[in-house]
Amino acid sequence: MDAVEGSAGVGDAEMPSAADVVGAAARIRPFVHHTPVLTCRAIDAACGRPVLMKAEHLQKVGAYKARGATNQIRTLVERGAPVPGVVAASSGNHGQALAWAAGLAGIPATIVVPRTIAAPK
Repeated sequence: MDAVEGSAGVGDAEMPSAADVVGAAARIRPFVHHTPVLTCRAIDAACGRPVLMKAEHLQKVGAYKARGATNQIRTLVERGAPVPGVVAASSGNHGQALAWAAGLAGIPATIVVPRTIAAPK
């Protein structure tokens, strides 16, 4: 899938702007969980400073990948042009997240998974 205009992706020369981040947050808000930020006194003590942990294991599909996949799919939907389908090569969370986000939008998704993937995945 080509990089979506107005959003930075792999291989892009530019970092996302603050406006890109704010736009993505608004775009995905209706679809993903607002996950908590956790702390742990024992970890803080071991590190000698406060450590904040974003609980993305509580996110849809169990990973932060739901955020990026949802942003990509919703950006395609916002363009208004028909999206015949999306394809990803993944052995884990990215493929699962893309399939989930595409399903919400009614877009067919094909996930190519290596034959050598571990059975639990």
